[in-house]
Amino acid sequence: MVNNKNRYSISPLFGEIAMNLGLAGPTEIMDALCFQNEERSFGRQPGRIGQILVDRDVLGPDDVTRIMEEVEVRTRTLELPGFQSLELVDRGHTTLQFRGYTIGTRKTVLIRILRFGLAESPDDTERFLSELSTLSRLDHPNVVKVLATGELEGIPYFVLENVTGPTLRGQLDESGPMPEEQALHLLSQVAAGLEHAHSVDVFHGSVCPDAILTPRIGPARVMDFALFDWCSFAAAQGAARLDSPYYLSPEQARKSTRATATSDIYSLGATLFHALTGRPPFRGEYLEVLRQHMKRPAPDPRVHAPGVSEETARLVAQMLAKKPEDRPRTMTDIVQFVQRSGVTRLEVDDSGGLPGRLLPRRR
Repeated sequence: MVNNKNRYSISPLFGEIAMNLGLAGPTEIMDALCFQNEERSFGRQPGRIGQILVDRDVLGPDDVTRIMEEVEVRTRTLELPGFQSLELVDRGHTTLQFRGYTIGTRKTVLIRILRFGLAESPDDTERFLSELSTLSRLDHPNVVKVLATGELEGIPYFVLENVTGPTLRGQLDESGPMPEEQALHLLSQVAAGLEHAHSVDVFHGSVCPDAILTPRIGPARVMDFALFDWCSFAAAQGAARLDSPYYLSPEQARKSTRATATSDIYSLGATLFHALTGRPPFRGEYLEVLRQHMKRPAPDPRVHAPGVSEETARLVAQMLAKKPEDRPRTMTDIVQFVQRSGVTRLEVDDSGGLPGRLLPRRR
């Protein structure tokens, strides 16, 4: 059998691990691999090797989970038609992320493949792919674009444009709180990208400093939109979508509901607070932070950043209102606030930069 160690072509590595653990024999693995190849030859998408072996009473569901956990531990590269040099760069809670090149154009892209266990049935996979297709409709200078979607041996993946530059969290960790002008400049760009998404009924669900890219050249970009109804997977994933609760809206903290325009506005307000002050509005243990989001009024950012203007502090308070109806209605309202504030002005840069980019006002 070919040694496919550290390659996420899934089936060969799955088979190798199953044999090493003594859960299946070489003949059973080879028969399953041959069946997959036969399905492909007829133009059909083959089932996962784990499911094939379960159907043949070779493995149990717990065996498949154990093997797939080891597959992910040993993953270093990805094999995917049309791409090359796909090297693992990040293990997230829900996806594995690879960086590679398109064959022919050598364009750098990022590919995220869903982690095992999040799409267990064909119906789940179809729903994921449908939502990924919706995400691919987003086309805005302040949103990281989904270039393509598909599935690898029954597991959904999506291809993203590769935007170089740190996340907002990385920038804040390196440089500390932002001056008010810079923070509002960033706010207006992120709000514009989110308003575009909201206009096609796509809501983010976890706006936070980790979900905002701040390239050295070009506008800020929003990434990591919600892929599916997280309530359906709450038990498996530990109740809430965010491993960090610091930017979660009160209604999401209370009921783990799906994201809405107003919950994204709250999360963006908490992100703005962090950008201005160097810290999120509430801190503490996980459950304590959730309780504060639900019950405690957000602090005034001027407590931690005295130079913040009264107008901006008022905007932060409105965005962090406990009741959704007390927040700004849309992201466009936030962009318009920034324009009215006189802190920034709308301009296209000298290089013919992206329309709608907000640059600091020259004084």
